Amino acid sequence: LLLIDSIVRACQENKWKVVLPSEDNRKMNVVFVDGIAIHFTITEQRRQEKIKSADSWHEWDYRYHSLGILRFQYGAKWSNREIKDGKKLPLEERLDDIIQAFKDEVIAVHQAEKSRQEREYLEGLKNQVERLVSKAQSCNDNCETNLAEQLDNFEKYERLNKFITHMKSSICNEDTTPEIINWFAWVEVQAQQLNPASYLNSFKFNIPKEILPQVESMIVNDGELTSKLTSKLKQIDLPKTVENIIRWKNAYRY
Repeated sequence: LLLIDSIVRACQENKWKVVLPSEDNRKMNVVFVDGIAIHFTITEQRRQEKIKSADSWHEWDYRYHSLGILRFQYGAKWSNREIKDGKKLPLEERLDDIIQAFKDEVIAVHQAEKSRQEREYLEGLKNQVERLVSKAQSCNDNCETNLAEQLDNFEKYERLNKFITHMKSSICNEDTTPEIINWFAWVEVQAQQLNPASYLNSFKFNIPKEILPQVESMIVNDGELTSKLTSKLKQIDLPKTVENIIRWKNAYRY
């Protein structure tokens, strides 16, 4: 109790708020340093002795024996640290170490938070790069899809032309009627619509390209992306990031 009182007074001298006990953990106390809640308590180290239960032959009971060693346990968030009685210096004489431990804990929390933010920031950059990689891969896939569609149209065009020639050769001139003439005109239009050569001005002569140059080009040519990413991407290895994303996407086939 005397040591706790000394700790509280030292915290108050540093203008730190102390709550005894903590509202969220009645077994601990809490001090607020620079807005960081640091829980702490003082316990006595004990040795555990395992003995046969007096009530059951197959169960065990435990006895605890005090070792006379004080332990100052503290930590913010998920950390768990302690300062123990030393052979040369008991815990009661280590008040300065305890106060410094609170300050160091705050520094550790801020550093951990900064590291977390940096990780999230870089992960955000990588997610943007992954989106560009997906877009580049989609462009490459569209090249193959477009080729397959045009080949399919060309095959239908040739089949339809053969069909038209066959039908014309099967109908004698004297059997031709306005209805038949109109039908042939309509079918020939359908054939031309399937002919890839009929719309060369809008034909897509795209071919698959390497992913990295596409990603770099999208970053440069997109004004919004350029302002957001060009300077930030210096913080990551873009070629290596693209390579890893492609390897990961191929591994999971999506």
